[in-house]
This record gives sequence, C-alpha cells and structure tokens, in this order.
Amino acid sequence: MGAAKRMKIFHVIDSGGFYGAEVVLLYLMEAQLELGLEPTLISIGLPGEKEKAIEIEARRCALSVEQFRMRPGPNWLGAYSILNTLWREGAQILHSHGYKSNILFGLIPRKIRKIPMVTTLHGWTTTTQISKIRVYEWLDSLSLRFVDQVAIVNKEMFKHPKLAPFRDKFKVIDNGIPLTDDCTHDLNEKVVSFCKNGQTLCAIGRLSREKGFDLLIKALPKVLAISPDTRLIIIGEGSHRQQLQDLIGQLNLNDKVMMPGYLPYAYSYLKYCQGLVMSSLTEGLPITLLEAMRIGAPIIATRVGGIPEVLASGDCGILVEKNSVSEIERGILQFISEMDESRLLGQKAKMRFEKNYNNILMARRYMELYCSVLGSM
Repeated sequence: MGAAKRMKIFHVIDSGGFYGAEVVLLYLMEAQLELGLEPTLISIGLPGEKEKAIEIEARRCALSVEQFRMRPGPNWLGAYSILNTLWREGAQILHSHGYKSNILFGLIPRKIRKIPMVTTLHGWTTTTQISKIRVYEWLDSLSLRFVDQVAIVNKEMFKHPKLAPFRDKFKVIDNGIPLTDDCTHDLNEKVVSFCKNGQTLCAIGRLSREKGFDLLIKALPKVLAISPDTRLIIIGEGSHRQQLQDLIGQLNLNDKVMMPGYLPYAYSYLKYCQGLVMSSLTEGLPITLLEAMRIGAPIIATRVGGIPEVLASGDCGILVEKNSVSEIERGILQFISEMDESRLLGQKAKMRFEKNYNNILMARRYMELYCSVLGSM
C-alpha cells in the first residue's frame, strides 16, 4: 500500500471543452490526491492554442498540469515528446481519456512505450453511420490491443461489437463525484428567475443530436395541454442550437423554453427546478445524472447506457424508452401526476448515490486497477 500511495499517474487528454469526461477526470485526480497518490494532467492541444477550460479548472483546483501543443493526427514526434517527459518524471501509469490520446499512445507497443497504459472509455456517443467520429472510434478500438487495461463506465459497454475482442481487459469502474458541493457559485439571476417561476424541468448537455433535445421539445406541447405551468430550460451549447431554436419557434414555445447556452456549474441550477430530464439517445454514465442524484432531484431519463443501472431499473427515477416523443411525454406526465412519488424516488436516488457513486470510491477502484497492472509486469 505504501508503494501505491506514492504512485505517479499521468492522465492524458486532448479536451474539446469541459464536459462530463473532463469533470469526472478532475474529480478523480482530486480524490487521488486525497488518497496520497501523485496525479498529473497532461493536456494536449493544437499549436498556438490558448489555455483550455480543463487546464484553467485544474489549476483552480490546485492540480498539477503540463501542457503540450502539437499538430493533430497520429503525431509520433509529439507522442515521443510526451513519453520522454513521462520517462524523465518517473511515471508509473499512463492513464488515457478519450479516443485521441488512445490512438496517439495505444498504437505504440508496450516495449516501446515502456509505461503501463490504462484507458477509460467514457462511452462512444456517435449516432450516425458515417462520420469522422465513427472513424476515430474504429481507430480507438484498434488501439485497445496495445492497452494494458480498459476501464468502462457501465456494463452495457460489454455489448458493443467492436469491443468484443478486448473484453478480457475490461473492468467496470463507475464514475463518481464528491459527496457534497460546498462551493458557492455566482449564478445567472435571469436563469434562476426563469427556473423559479413555474414548474420547470431542467436538461443539461451539449446541443448535439445524441442528446435528443429535439424530441424533448416536441414532447412539450402535449405536456402543456395538461400542465400549462410547465417550463423547460436546456443548459448547454453546441452545433444544434439553431435547429433547436427554430423548432421552439415553430411550436410557439418561446415563452416556455429557455436556452441560455453554456453555464459554468450548470448543476447549481437544478435546486431551483422541479427535476432533471434526460432525453439522450446514447450515454455512458452521465455526470449530470449523478449531480441530480446528489441533491435528491427527481429524474426522468431514457433507458440508455448506464442510466438504468444507476437508477436501479426505475426504483430511483422514471425511465422511458429512447428516441420516442410519446415516451418522453409519458415520463413527464407521470412525474407531474405523481409528484410526491417522484420526490420519493429522488430521495432514494440520493441514498444510492452516496453509497455507490462518490469520487473517493472511484479513485480506490482505479488504484486497485493500477496495482493489478503493475503487478502483472
């Protein structure tokens, strides 16, 4: 245990924003520090790129950060530069997060890389048959043959056909967040006012197709016919903003739906809303779900990824089928008609979160994985 407590872990990520994977990574690093480990963030970016959101937040949290800027793609000189730093600083584990760093380092055989490599698959979220991301996912799956261990964030990922050859390397490690959030955040008063003035449901996430926000908006007219006080706020930013804004206008919902864009600490607005609604077509183990569970907020969510397991198959929240407007309507109307029961489910979800999904427990499970990898060398 003494050796484990001095373990040097280098977390590598090429971050495109500050979303679920980035949030859970920093929570993991904070917990690892608390357990006596020595985590460092290796943040990759493009030449000339300014400080990334994850770098700013990591430094705010007093975490060790090293920046690397390099041209995109399979940049072997860039990979060698990072590996040289890891060798020099005595890294014991290279922990990759995301397909970009998996491809960059996973395609390098261990005898050349020298450092044991662990990766976390947070979820493959593309929903289209042909896309750039789909190609990256294919390369990602190829890289896994050279990775020592693969952490997956929910059991459903075992079923992915591209991952079948590597299942002997898999270990399920649930995402975790701190048990409490003791920080006071400056919130947007206009957004707070909107949330408080009505029966407001909150959705949080990137404005992209896989989040299913178009289905959620389409479900609202039928809900409003029965419960006219209902409102919806969608916190996030992304490429589908205009499409969603147009849909809101077409359905005459401009006074019922707010889309304030990206807001830091978006979960802080949940306490002013009646509950969280997740309409995703695909997920891993979403951090937003855990943030809602932490405060006991009622939850309506699609039956995708790790969500059913986290919500105990519906014992801790209302589950609906994915990609269905009528199912989302049903879930919201059930929530409204059974408000007391929905709040009880929220309290059960809070107890389940406290027992199973905190970041210290997550860090301990990763430490066991690291020790297993080092012990097999």
